[in-house]
Amino acid sequence: MKKNYFLTGCLIFIVLAVIAFFLGLNMPKRHLEVTYNKPTKTGTWLQISPMGMVPDYNEIAYNLRGNNYSVQDLCAKITTAATDKNIKGILIRPYFSQISQAGINEIAEALKVFKQSKKPVLACLEMNNQRDYLLTALADSIAMDPAASAGLFLEGVSTNITFYKNLLDKVGLKVNVIRSGAFKSYGEPYSNTVLSKEARNNLSEVLSDRYNLLINYIAARRNLSPEQVKAVFEQRPDYIVSAQYAKAAGLIDLPLGRDDFLKRNGITKKDILDIINYNSMQPEEKGEGKIALCYLQGSIVPYTSAQLQEGISSAKIQKMISAIEADKQIKSVVLRVNSPGGSALESEIIYRKLAELKAKIPIIISMSGTAASGGYYICSASDYIIADPSTITGSIGVIQLLPDASKMSNKIGITNETISFGKYAGAVNPMNPPSKDLIASFQRNSEAVYSEFKQRVAANRKIDYNSLENLAGGRVWSAEDALQNHLIDQIGTLDTAIKKAAEMAHLKTYQTVILPERKQYFQVLAEQIRRGQVTRTNQHFASFEDLLSDQLQSILKPYTALCLMPFNLE
Repeated sequence: MKKNYFLTGCLIFIVLAVIAFFLGLNMPKRHLEVTYNKPTKTGTWLQISPMGMVPDYNEIAYNLRGNNYSVQDLCAKITTAATDKNIKGILIRPYFSQISQAGINEIAEALKVFKQSKKPVLACLEMNNQRDYLLTALADSIAMDPAASAGLFLEGVSTNITFYKNLLDKVGLKVNVIRSGAFKSYGEPYSNTVLSKEARNNLSEVLSDRYNLLINYIAARRNLSPEQVKAVFEQRPDYIVSAQYAKAAGLIDLPLGRDDFLKRNGITKKDILDIINYNSMQPEEKGEGKIALCYLQGSIVPYTSAQLQEGISSAKIQKMISAIEADKQIKSVVLRVNSPGGSALESEIIYRKLAELKAKIPIIISMSGTAASGGYYICSASDYIIADPSTITGSIGVIQLLPDASKMSNKIGITNETISFGKYAGAVNPMNPPSKDLIASFQRNSEAVYSEFKQRVAANRKIDYNSLENLAGGRVWSAEDALQNHLIDQIGTLDTAIKKAAEMAHLKTYQTVILPERKQYFQVLAEQIRRGQVTRTNQHFASFEDLLSDQLQSILKPYTALCLMPFNLE
């Protein structure tokens, strides 16, 4: 009987996989998004309740992970609701959302537009993190559950760096860090036990700027002084902020549970519609031309597939460029960049493709939460750069990691002998210690890549190459400092960038075309099955050396020049 159940389950899985495959093959290539929208009725309240990661843009429509929120979707629906007579107001009820500060800024701008329609924005808090609170701060009225088990986690700004050197020493693994730029600290967790002085000072400056932005953001939206807000973060007695403390500090308006808050405002559960299910379709705009809005988010990776959903590759960029060039109505391009960088070679290839496109039509950059290292590399191939106030940018530098597992093999009783012909034959085998010639060779390569990176920036930003070193060296910058140092042209929102693109293309009226084109989950699944993109969990390794080499490759990305920001500061 158990065997029959097992066979039946396997058969069902195969049938579903086949269905998914053919759905993907036969699905139309355009207008793919299934909305699952429900018609709105008079007096409807839209509820915004993000939970978990909320990206700038979802490339997959209604994926099976259950999180269909994106900043782009939220902003589009909020602004549509402003003129929808059936929408009475908006309720915000987040739960431990992970939205970048730049994303929160974009949603706040959309809520400002909504509030201009004289419709209320209300917020309910229960047990929430700092980003949840920042999302609700623009509401007309904020209620928070007064229960002792409810509370706010307002922590301020920090970053945490874990150092592995002592552990690696114990197991006999050494990582040779080859870097160009004294502030390029991506490899320090593997070679140091503490941050270098340069990295610590640089990170402290950026975090201090981010902290001041946080204080001023809350102060402006809650009509408080920066000193009052700073006192909440620096002088409050308890880690968890209670409703009573939040009310006394001016952070909320009412210590009230959600049900009571809804009753107080005459809202029933039948009146509430989750914003995901809201039909925000608008009549197609008419204009003199089009502006392509391209979302580039994630690490820069040397993959050849244009179907990669999370990451930036030259193949994906080329696909977008081809779509732009095929539509003669597109007169300018806005690239919304949110990337810590990645492969130096892939960054250079993308740079060239964008430079070719820039020769034909204007390219304007809109920096989101992070546009650093390789992310800044590709941004430099543009006519104009606009950064969000919270953007982290810069990190112009190069890093390479060269692992040495020779002591590890000795510790566990493995000996290694290499027979080679040629100076560098077998030179990058992690079981052998790298020679001085090899390390010197990698250092020269790193310096060459670094020089090319600086040449690109100097030429496009019209900064003297010799003086650029004061801005490069792996330093990261806040948006304000980047503006003062001419690494960007303006601080503003995504809408600021779109308006700039219209100005540079001499468009008074325009349509916005969003790329990459959104795909259905089953279409992506079918493409992956067809292309044979499967996991490597069952990969066979011929030896321990193969296994170790594979793991080092996936963790350290050795022997590859990286333009990658050192730490996540979001």
